[in-house]
Amino acid sequence: MDKKVIIAIVIVAIIVVAGVCVYFFWPKEQKFGGTEVYSDIKVGDSTSLDFDISLTMDDTETVQISEALEGMYFDVIGIEPAYSQSVSFNDKQYMCDVYVIADDDETVEYYAIQTSGVVLKVETEDGFQKLVSTNCDVTKTISEQDVTVGTTYSYEIVVAIPGLESMMVTGASTSTVTEIGNGGDCKLRTVVNIDEEDLVEVVLESINAGVYKFVDDDYEYTKDGAMSYYAYSCCMNDIIDEYGKDAVKMGKKTTANILTAYGERDVTVQKVEVDIDGAIADVTFYYGAKDVLYRTEMTVQMEDFGELAMSVDLIDSDDVKSL
Repeated sequence: MDKKVIIAIVIVAIIVVAGVCVYFFWPKEQKFGGTEVYSDIKVGDSTSLDFDISLTMDDTETVQISEALEGMYFDVIGIEPAYSQSVSFNDKQYMCDVYVIADDDETVEYYAIQTSGVVLKVETEDGFQKLVSTNCDVTKTISEQDVTVGTTYSYEIVVAIPGLESMMVTGASTSTVTEIGNGGDCKLRTVVNIDEEDLVEVVLESINAGVYKFVDDDYEYTKDGAMSYYAYSCCMNDIIDEYGKDAVKMGKKTTANILTAYGERDVTVQKVEVDIDGAIADVTFYYGAKDVLYRTEMTVQMEDFGELAMSVDLIDSDDVKSL
């Protein structure tokens, strides 16, 4: 997945820490009604941001009864197990074959019960998913299962946000048979829910020949990219550089008074549409008179994967000062 598919600013895409009201993280000294200015980012500078992410999908498709449980089974042909390992499910231990599939971008390990092929766990470099509940007999193969209305299975999902590996989002994916047809088919409903909040701190680690890198982040940023966390103009430059001018459509511009981490501020509200590989992201920026980016909101309808919504609030930054 592209680094910016999840949010059309430098921070992106798909949280263990419980959501905490952002007021607890606001600077102790606030200047209500003042103005903030920003400076160029330097090595060691830190910026704190509050993320709120919501992903919802509710999709029902018609499939063959024999295919209804495919999402719970390992079915890649021609792959031999790399090793075996015992995995716990519902307080029982099951010996699993571990299949390792690797390409240039990612390595995925599937832990499938040796006798049935049911996948109990999937591990990637950026997270994992594990089976947490099912009313199926996990010792049976897919052809041995009796699929009826109400047959269901659910996986917990834990994924790191690309470019912000310290930020993890957690959710669940549940698939349930809701109707049996007369021609060997059935309706399979899949519901995915993620609704998490987290405070993230980014610290600039190095600047080398125009390449900016943050601590615990392998991505290489331009100067605009590194400053797009807190500077509206830099953020827009970074979006255009990433997706091209033709992919960006400027929308309505208004004004508002909002409560920020620095107090109440008069802001410009700028609507922007960004074409991200065919998916249209509706982005709203809230920035001050001196271009400081206080808040960003984004929604995008991801084909076959529901609606993703994200908001990002600037909480504090070494590069943002109050006048």
